[in-house]
Amino acid sequence: MIMFALFAAMVPVASVSAAPPRLVAVIVIDQMRADYLQRFASEFTGGFARLQKEGAVFTKARQGYVPTETAPGHAALLTGCFPSQHGIIGNEWWDREHGESLYSVADPEYGMSPAHLQCPTVGDILKAADPSAVVVSIAGKDRPAIIMGGQHPDLALWYDRSAGQFVSSGYYGRMPDWVWNWDADLRIPVVERDTITRTTRFDPLAIALAEKAIENEKMGMSTSAVPSLLLLSLSGTDLIGHWKGPDSPEVRDQLEMLDRELGRFFDFLDQRVGKARYTVALSADHGVASMPESVSGRKRGYRRIMFNDFAAQIEKGLIARFGPPPAGEKWLLMVRPPHVYLNVALAKAQGIAADHFLIETSRLLAAHWAVAHVFDPEVLRRGGDHSRYWEEFQRSVHSRGGDLMILVKEGVLLTGSVTDAGHNLPYDDDASIPLILMGAGIRRGVYSREALGDDLAPTLGRLLGVEFPQLPGTRVLSEALSEKFKERPR
Repeated sequence: MIMFALFAAMVPVASVSAAPPRLVAVIVIDQMRADYLQRFASEFTGGFARLQKEGAVFTKARQGYVPTETAPGHAALLTGCFPSQHGIIGNEWWDREHGESLYSVADPEYGMSPAHLQCPTVGDILKAADPSAVVVSIAGKDRPAIIMGGQHPDLALWYDRSAGQFVSSGYYGRMPDWVWNWDADLRIPVVERDTITRTTRFDPLAIALAEKAIENEKMGMSTSAVPSLLLLSLSGTDLIGHWKGPDSPEVRDQLEMLDRELGRFFDFLDQRVGKARYTVALSADHGVASMPESVSGRKRGYRRIMFNDFAAQIEKGLIARFGPPPAGEKWLLMVRPPHVYLNVALAKAQGIAADHFLIETSRLLAAHWAVAHVFDPEVLRRGGDHSRYWEEFQRSVHSRGGDLMILVKEGVLLTGSVTDAGHNLPYDDDASIPLILMGAGIRRGVYSREALGDDLAPTLGRLLGVEFPQLPGTRVLSEALSEKFKERPR
């Protein structure tokens, strides 16, 4: 919790030369590749078209760490920290204490909470500056809603497939009556509660809930200078994209629907909050690679290997090198690129020096056809190993991480299913993201300077009138801010 203490010491009461927008809405489209905006530009007439016409568009935005997955992606966008700092090193990781996989938002007391998040979010800092500020986080999945909202949102909601409703956790207290009433009106048939998540009908539910939140929580409607923060993650593109792939007609249909729905949502904000009184930020947690089985994937020579097959091959190599482990044990505990978790304790118990075990395993991994490079986290911590993408890996080293880290070759999908699209690598397909700001305080235009997803949080802090500590490797996107927002909060 060192990062929380650092931030708390630096957060002043909001006070800037320009009044902040009444509402800042952050919209994250899960698994939206940056090139979608150009690929389907001729078909966009709604929200995407308006963003590109009226907004500040960053054409070289990307996520600057590994893995490019949902949980670390949302953490990056809303904390401005890298995995080495915020601790969300993947959707899941190996829990060495309990010897099992740990979900990024799992909580033994509440079921779900932000307990594993080690940096404050924009909402946390806004609430610290002024507790009367309203912060609401809504998503189709649980982990984006929880991670975006941070430790102290007024409300965090996500869709529960078994209930067919949007739910929360006891960590946040009781849901307001208006949410219960809205849920009761959903009436999603039991047979559709799971399948609806992979249709174009799913994200409109989250958008409609966001509108209800704005109305019932009076977000952006206060006459005071205290802004509201709406955090909205739309999960449908990811769920459809994993199922059908980024080059499918289903993804095209999904994006056309989002264009219409976002256009309608912006019209709602125009009427409810006032066109000159809100700011929208749109981005993505990550992109996605083409399926090897698709036309695009075949043309690019993409290949697929299953997690289980990869792990079995490495375990076989370790057995050949060190002998069979005792019954019920394995040399390789878990592989979730970039992290490789090894049974170092077993090696020591078998009289194998830890350094020797890691060196030999590193050689075995490096010899695998799917692996481009093997990183030693300790070498990265010391600033060594400047191989390709070393900086992304260095930003991702954490005590929760693997004993070794692997860079999978470009064009290789390491997935859990033979029909699944994949993402988690630092290459353009997975790492390049859209980043657009629009509305109050924003200078419209096209900006070609490189930007990271982590740059969004300090930029939002500037707009909201709260100070964000400037962490190494991140910056305020000041070129997209109007003059009155360029100076630091006082």
